[in-house]
Amino acid sequence: MSIFIREKRRTNKDGSTVTYLRPVENRRVGDKVRRRVLCTLGRPDDSTLPRRLKALAELILSRAGRYREVEVTCG
Repeated sequence: MSIFIREKRRTNKDGSTVTYLRPVENRRVGDKVRRRVLCTLGRPDDSTLPRRLKALAELILSRAGRYREVEVTCG
């Protein structure tokens, strides 16, 4: 299982684009990979985003306690 952040872009009626950040879980089911959006974190320009990202990271690390290794990558 892996979790990554996906950007979801939406275009408004006036033509402006809004971006939302969503953590997505990858999980193998049989021979296929299934993705599941865990929640919507909000817009990258939101001032409360760092606090919510920190809370999400703490939740992931607390649940990953039974695993020996947690890999963090960016990009």
